[in-house]
Amino acid sequence: MIDPSDGGGFRWWRQPRISWFVYMIIIFISFVSIVVHFTRDRRESRYSVVFEARENSTRVQLFRLDWREGYWNLLAEEYGSTSPGLLDYIDSPREGVYSLKLLFEQAINAIPESHQAVSTVSLGVTELFHHLQRENDPRIEQLFGMIYRLLFRARSSPFHKAHLVFINETQEVAYTWSAISLLRNTRGNHIAVLNLGRYRCQICFVPETMNATTAFDRFRKRVDLYVANYERLGIDNARTEILGKSRPGTCDSHSAPGPKFMECLEAVKNHLDDVGVEPMPDLRKKTIYVRGFFFNFAVYANLIQEHENRQTIKVLYIGSRARAACEDRRRGAASICFELTYMYALFTQGYSLDDEDELVFVRRVEIADASWTLGLAISHVYD
Repeated sequence: MIDPSDGGGFRWWRQPRISWFVYMIIIFISFVSIVVHFTRDRRESRYSVVFEARENSTRVQLFRLDWREGYWNLLAEEYGSTSPGLLDYIDSPREGVYSLKLLFEQAINAIPESHQAVSTVSLGVTELFHHLQRENDPRIEQLFGMIYRLLFRARSSPFHKAHLVFINETQEVAYTWSAISLLRNTRGNHIAVLNLGRYRCQICFVPETMNATTAFDRFRKRVDLYVANYERLGIDNARTEILGKSRPGTCDSHSAPGPKFMECLEAVKNHLDDVGVEPMPDLRKKTIYVRGFFFNFAVYANLIQEHENRQTIKVLYIGSRARAACEDRRRGAASICFELTYMYALFTQGYSLDDEDELVFVRRVEIADASWTLGLAISHVYD
């Protein structure tokens, strides 16, 4: 019989210490396994496919994002398109589905098979579809619903995360702001986005002294934004109203060539006063990115170079070029006169910018388009 008091044999009183040590190792290994399990996916790449329904075409964008330093970062962008646009299939939605099938298959083939199940696919709408939706056209939801059911959610689809997104005006400009801030590697506090479309003019930034108008979920964090949408300042709506109220030749030389800058400027100012744009003192503290028709008009009027995706110019330069265009009697100058005068008045009278303030005309930032599609893709990756 072993006497535990003699210092030899089996020391039963040390057995609990050995068991405790083993238990600690097991707990540590289990903890590490749990951490690896929940963080493994975020150390990998993610792919997000966004179909953008435009007026005359449908564009598909494939974004590859990598998890770095606590955020998803854009690594690459690919895109393709097909014509005509979905609007041409509004009375034959099944044909609309078939029109996207090739793009859908190309997007699938571009994603590694190991990543397809955790990738996302989304169908978003453009401004034109917003316009039709406001008229309560039931064909819009019928068309998009069929695409969602027969293509995105079909049994053959590898995507487990599919979204049919009717983005409202506020979300559209907020997603654009989110995309530009990501591409500029900033939180977005010092960035403002101005977007001119056919049916509305939009602005978005983080306010400092002004009151926020909406809360936006960016990277799973709430951001309070100031967002304004002015339908009457959309270029088509504004042109119709301004030219309709002005005497012939004020901003359009179809009937009287050689419009005068001051007359056109006064007509635009009257329209802005009628719309009632809210003063925005915080705007001048931001880096202001302008896009959409702002960019297109600047290229058309030779304010910026078409091959440059991002250029900075002063507000004063827009005014001087508008004045020159309004005094130019050559054919086509009247159109440039109106567009540049409208831009200049909108910046100075509408948004209270000074002549020396700078604007960044942008189409692409770094490796991707500065548009809402990237912002939507990022938001779905975080879901």
